[in-house]
Amino acid sequence: KEQEQLEKERAENPHAKPHKMTLQVMNRALSGRTLLQVSQFLGRDFVVSRILHDGHVSIPNRDTILYEGDKMFIVCAEEAAEAITAFIGEPCEVEWEEQDVPLVSKHILVTQPSMNGKTFGSLHFSSVYGVNVTRIRRNGMNLYADRNLRMQVGDKIVVVGPEDAVDRVASMMGNSVKSLDHPNLSTIFVGILVGIIFGMMPIAIPGIPTPVKLGLAGGPL
Repeated sequence: KEQEQLEKERAENPHAKPHKMTLQVMNRALSGRTLLQVSQFLGRDFVVSRILHDGHVSIPNRDTILYEGDKMFIVCAEEAAEAITAFIGEPCEVEWEEQDVPLVSKHILVTQPSMNGKTFGSLHFSSVYGVNVTRIRRNGMNLYADRNLRMQVGDKIVVVGPEDAVDRVASMMGNSVKSLDHPNLSTIFVGILVGIIFGMMPIAIPGIPTPVKLGLAGGPL
């Protein structure tokens, strides 16, 4: 019951809970500014996964320039949604799936051990791979993809972009349920072998006339 209550409180945390919305740029002061500049002016983190400009949809990055009238699909922390809306413009409706660019949204499972502990900002998804990570599902909860959040093996991330680029990210992340279901037997075997060798080594302890060995049980342990 305590665990369920803790998960409920974390899910209701407005700083971590993701919020999705489509906004039209109405603030004239933002015209000609990059997404990075807008984020710095606002002082809030958010992810723009798609932008509609002159009838064409693209995957923006930090250097993408905004113009008045552009429409953006934004994912942010729930507590930041009101401030972002007031700063950028009014909510609007866009059928993103019906636009002219074949963008896809996929859930990718992080199973590559080398990804464990890396921050989302350090991987530069938008500038290097041309995709955006909008949110993360961890332990049954949806989290906002903050650039300082560290990735964990077992996370499921939502990636938006061209299908070939999304597939490249999926390959980099592992995206293999099988690797999570099966332990790394070679690592376990090497650990036991080293433990056996260590257990056979005599250890001299002051005050004890005979060296002590950890044995076949203590060594691997």
